[in-house]
Amino acid sequence: MIIKTTENKTIQRSSFIFQFSYWVLAVLLLFYVFSNRQYDINLRFILVGIMTGISVGVSMFVSRYLIPKLLFRDKIFLFYYAVLATLVVILWLIMLMIILILLFSIERRPFMIVPTREDLVILFSGTLLVVVVYSVIHFIRENYLRLLEQKDVEMKLSEAKLSLLKSQVNPHFIFNVLNNIYSLVNDDPVRTRAYILKFSNLLDLMLYEFSKKMIPVAKEVEFIENYIELERMRHDADFNIQFDHSSLSEQIEIPPLIFFPFVENAFKFGFGDSFKSDIRIHLSIIDDELYFSIKNRYEDKEFELKRNSGIGLRNIKERLNLLYKDRLDLNLDKSDVYFTVKLKIRL
Repeated sequence: MIIKTTENKTIQRSSFIFQFSYWVLAVLLLFYVFSNRQYDINLRFILVGIMTGISVGVSMFVSRYLIPKLLFRDKIFLFYYAVLATLVVILWLIMLMIILILLFSIERRPFMIVPTREDLVILFSGTLLVVVVYSVIHFIRENYLRLLEQKDVEMKLSEAKLSLLKSQVNPHFIFNVLNNIYSLVNDDPVRTRAYILKFSNLLDLMLYEFSKKMIPVAKEVEFIENYIELERMRHDADFNIQFDHSSLSEQIEIPPLIFFPFVENAFKFGFGDSFKSDIRIHLSIIDDELYFSIKNRYEDKEFELKRNSGIGLRNIKERLNLLYKDRLDLNLDKSDVYFTVKLKIRL
């Protein structure tokens, strides 16, 4: 099982303590509760010893083989058939051994008080009860451990997927910026140098701040503001951007770069030859709920063409679902003129 070493040792230790305690208690129950004190005590020791040995063997067979190999693999009918067959075989062996022991004892000690048929039925019932209780406890325990294992695997898969999605955000952003630098370098070398300097500030944030699992929401705001300034240097004319980020607490932390892909997407589609740019960004926290929205104009043909080749929005939607699950409300709306993203996260 995929469980830490210390947890494995704890489970093994608790398993040994349970096994020892359970079988000591089982012997005491079979000897003092399920066997009649009227017949010979030596015979009682022998019969209880045999029943205990059979109980241990059958319990191990059911718990170590039938439950994991059949029941946990959804072979329900085969499991019940195997249990019934085991019960019949064990009953036949017990009766055969008891008859042989009684015949031998009567022959050696004719005046020995032997158990009646009712005594043997009660002793067998006690043995069966010991096996059933052990198997039920083992089934519950194994189910619990399997559940822990499943949760551990799911958590590791989620973390691996989050790391993969996050690692795709950075190259995606860098690739887009490098394309912008390439388009500027021939037209305006001076502005290109300033653009590269501003870009280095963003990289500094990404390398030293955004490598953590959680960052203050103010750091995300700072990154978005720097990116807006970076885009402002590239788009001189018709640059109409509003970024409202009121009521933000320094103590609130979020995973890095959960808003930026929406901002980058807005800049990707929010500038066109046939319309004036209009991007409006809002970020606030009210009563332990974080609200983020972004709205941008777009040109329909360009939007459809670029959307089919982009991975930014798809990745961030997967990341958000993995991070917040049922604490997340995300709505994407495309009207005739505007594309709007509305995000609410319950912190």
